[in-house]
Amino acid sequence: QDQAGLFQITYNDDHGGSAGSRIVWMAPVAGEYYVEVSSPFGDGTGSYTLAVTAADISDDHADSFEEATSIALGEAVGGTLDFDGDSDVFAFEAVAANLYRIDVATGTLAGAAMAIVDADLRQLAFIDYGGFEPTQLDWDAPDSGRYYVVVSGSWGAGTGSYTVTVAAVE
Repeated sequence: QDQAGLFQITYNDDHGGSAGSRIVWMAPVAGEYYVEVSSPFGDGTGSYTLAVTAADISDDHADSFEEATSIALGEAVGGTLDFDGDSDVFAFEAVAANLYRIDVATGTLAGAAMAIVDADLRQLAFIDYGGFEPTQLDWDAPDSGRYYVVVSGSWGAGTGSYTVTVAAVE
């Protein structure tokens, strides 16, 4: 829960097919947070062990536009969403009126979402099929310049590996 203990930030039930839970989460700011443990349906009893540790996770691609990873057209770049709520930002140069195909092929990531954002940080396109369809988007560049591809877990959650490719369509 958040620092005031009022809002649920993240949730997990039955991690990895077990009855246990696991959350990997990055605090947006330093401070005190709360962990609530309960039976999924509020009707169970029993013992459990709770461990809260600082994970040693290094984010492979920045989640900010200022530190976006440059990607060349046609280049396949691998990435990993390391914790729920993680996103990876990639920057590429586009030419006005050209068609581009942006593809996110999931590896261990169950489902990917993708957004196209312009240099003014306006979202121009978004796709999230919840892991049921390939995450692929054909997109016409409205102007020449720098654009961003933001990769996140489907419906904002999920961890795992993926490969992103931005290619010009002939």
